[in-house]
Amino acid sequence: MKKLAIAMAGLAGLAAVPAHAALTVNIPGSLPSGTFSNTSVFCAAGTGAPCTFVDTITFTTPTPYNLVSASISTIAVGGIGSTSDINFTSVTLNGQAFTLSSLMGGVFEVGGLSGSTFMAPGTHTLVVTGTTYGTDVGLDGSYSGTLTFAANTVQSGVPEPSTWLSMIAGFGALGFAMRRRSQPTRRVNFNFS
Repeated sequence: MKKLAIAMAGLAGLAAVPAHAALTVNIPGSLPSGTFSNTSVFCAAGTGAPCTFVDTITFTTPTPYNLVSASISTIAVGGIGSTSDINFTSVTLNGQAFTLSSLMGGVFEVGGLSGSTFMAPGTHTLVVTGTTYGTDVGLDGSYSGTLTFAANTVQSGVPEPSTWLSMIAGFGALGFAMRRRSQPTRRVNFNFS
């Protein structure tokens, strides 16, 4: 029964997600970094605060750049529980969870993803979930983040098929040459004196 109540509360929280919350990603032509943000996070009319929100966006990293790190932050300008207060529940990029923390007792929310992060050029999905105390436009919270890119200089560890063919032909020619080489005859003399 308790699990059902928790599931129902979760569904009610999803229903409270404001329809106008818009997560945007900006990747300029002059990489190595881009930004993402939602400048207006607040509860839907009549739901009351705090409420939960889920922002999801899919974006494409241009070739030949790899995504190497990401960070996110927010600040409760009026303090904890103010209409600008946002608390992150989770932030993921392609399923990899950001390391999240609160500073100054929850006034600042920060997170990051780096170190082993290495995402090849292509399509990526960013998901930000949390709670907000925002109640309307002008009485809302916001967050922003940075994406860092690096030129793709890593070569694949798998050789091209033509490279394999050349390598096999070379080993075959070497083996053939070694086999054809004349072997010196060895004579063994036994001297019984």
